[in-house]
Amino acid sequence: MSDSDSSVEGEALRPPVNMWPSPSCGRLAKKQRDSGESYISVTMKRQVDARSIGAPCSCPNKCFEKI
Repeated sequence: MSDSDSSVEGEALRPPVNMWPSPSCGRLAKKQRDSGESYISVTMKRQVDARSIGAPCSCPNKCFEKI
């Protein structure tokens, strides 16, 4: 039991990793993506269109009318 205690005490804790170190890197894209606006993707550097509601479906559940 003392072996496991000594190994835990000897390990140094790493600092938390910051996903987006600079504000312009991905935070703006994440904020726009979460709000449904158009944004430039971080990895592919392409313009992603804003979210939009599509045409109503013709299923028997009438999901479009519930919205």
